[in-house]
Amino acid sequence: MAEFVHRTFGVPAEQAGLAYMIVGVVGVAGSRLSPAIVGRLGQRGTVLFGISAFSIAALALPFSAAFAPATAVLFTFWAFGTWTGLPAQQTLIAGMNDRIRGTVLAFNSSALNLGGVVGPIVTGQVLLAGGFEAAMPWSALLGVCAFLLAWRVLPRTPAGTGAA
Repeated sequence: MAEFVHRTFGVPAEQAGLAYMIVGVVGVAGSRLSPAIVGRLGQRGTVLFGISAFSIAALALPFSAAFAPATAVLFTFWAFGTWTGLPAQQTLIAGMNDRIRGTVLAFNSSALNLGGVVGPIVTGQVLLAGGFEAAMPWSALLGVCAFLLAWRVLPRTPAGTGAA
């Protein structure tokens, strides 16, 4: 995000990191509002909403390069979706039966941490090769893959129940 703001809008690198403030502030709000959204969409629907928000924002971000407020809206949508979906995801895992809960939690934690390490390396290489116009569609494609996986494996519950 900071690199996008720096390169796209010419914001000095030392100030471009302030774009992460959006993620922090919106993340707190998204986490706080997550129970209300789970009440409407269910846990599965909230996780799918979060993945969708990320994917849509990643795909649309290169098109926001001409208008900084659009970039801020997309960062907000990205962060809100992500931080709204994570508590619902953790609740789904916590509600699994004892036989698989530990394995799923370990896999989830490993995937999140591995993504935090491998993601920037791969994204950096894609950025070097093709710029943001190439990196964001790849991010969106990963989001679509995550959505399809979540659609397939997450338990279906009625919206409004919040039950696992």
